[in-house]
Amino acid sequence: MAEVLLENAPKPVQDAFNKGFAAFERGNLDYAIDMLFHCVELEPGFLQARKFLRAAEIQRFKQKGGGAFGLIASTTAKMPAYLSAMATLKAGKAQQAVLAAEKLLKEEPLNRKFAQLLGEATAAAEIPEAGAQTLEVIRDHHPEDVPTLQLLGKLYLAMGQTKPARDCFEKVTELRPRDPTALKALKDAMALDSMSKDGWSDVAEQGGSFRDIIKDSKEAQILEQESKAVKTERDTDALIDDTKAKIEAEPENIN
Repeated sequence: MAEVLLENAPKPVQDAFNKGFAAFERGNLDYAIDMLFHCVELEPGFLQARKFLRAAEIQRFKQKGGGAFGLIASTTAKMPAYLSAMATLKAGKAQQAVLAAEKLLKEEPLNRKFAQLLGEATAAAEIPEAGAQTLEVIRDHHPEDVPTLQLLGKLYLAMGQTKPARDCFEKVTELRPRDPTALKALKDAMALDSMSKDGWSDVAEQGGSFRDIIKDSKEAQILEQESKAVKTERDTDALIDDTKAKIEAEPENIN
């Protein structure tokens, strides 16, 4: 889904945004949130509206205070809605899950679980920019939260932004230096970053997409592992996983 710009949004959405933005500037946060929420409800790809919506929500959240106990109590009360939103996403209703996540973030805009739900939902709805936008805010407040960094890195890759994706995975490996999954994610991101600099224009000229680069990178990595005379434990595990996948795909193939 392409980003919706203000000048391309329907007239009702433009009117709601102008009212919401004016209210935000005046400090009328409740009305600003209502109007800006209405914008993203009608146009999920309207990133400018979501940006100011999140800013208004955070400002109101900080004004209300409430302390850690109040936050825990609020989060606990919202768990049924959170689980329902997760079920909606698993059922393949990505757009509905995006809206459900936004409703959860209304009162708790810095809740990491709710933000990660939004990230997963926007990825499924093919608007990863919307999820990245929110997770960037979460990262600013929780710079060492590994699940946030991992998901943000994945969203950056979906957007074709290999350098910030690589930065996310580098941070994860700093926090978890012995985590093989984190090291593999970093290695993949580094390869994609290199390929995007060296081979992206060639792929684009041939009518390919960024997903082609990702696919080619995976295949090249497997071929490299297969050709090694001496394999590390990680190489062996990757080849085992690849072979299992091939067996499941072609159980009658004797090779």
